[in-house]
Amino acid sequence: MTTRRIELLDPKRVKELWPSIEPLVRQVVQNSRHAPDPVDPEGIWHTAIHGVCHVLAFYDGDDLAMVLAFEFGRSKGARTATILAMAGRDLTAFKAAFWPSILAWFKENGAQYVDAYAEPRMARISMRKFGFTETCSYVRMAL
Repeated sequence: MTTRRIELLDPKRVKELWPSIEPLVRQVVQNSRHAPDPVDPEGIWHTAIHGVCHVLAFYDGDDLAMVLAFEFGRSKGARTATILAMAGRDLTAFKAAFWPSILAWFKENGAQYVDAYAEPRMARISMRKFGFTETCSYVRMAL
């Protein structure tokens, strides 16, 4: 049985692990049609190394299996933790092991809500497995 663990990365650690993080983030944001800017690998890189967004790294043994990039902010007067990217493998296993602790940590840091932009398929998974509710639809028109 492998050991699963989680690490909150400081900016120095983000730089060290970026060659492993970037492909995971790139895959998920390339598949996203309606994430807000600057949710792309470069945007996450710049905000993470400046301490604006935070990255949790999930390990399966010694292997980086998943990352969760998020930032704290405000939405309609409420403090939020907004998930910018959740990428990698073994989502269900890491959810079972760590999601309650992550939610408690968000709350301890003042968040009243957790927001996430998600493709329809991921939105269904988020609602069914993580307890999210659909609050709006985000639409966009190219000009």
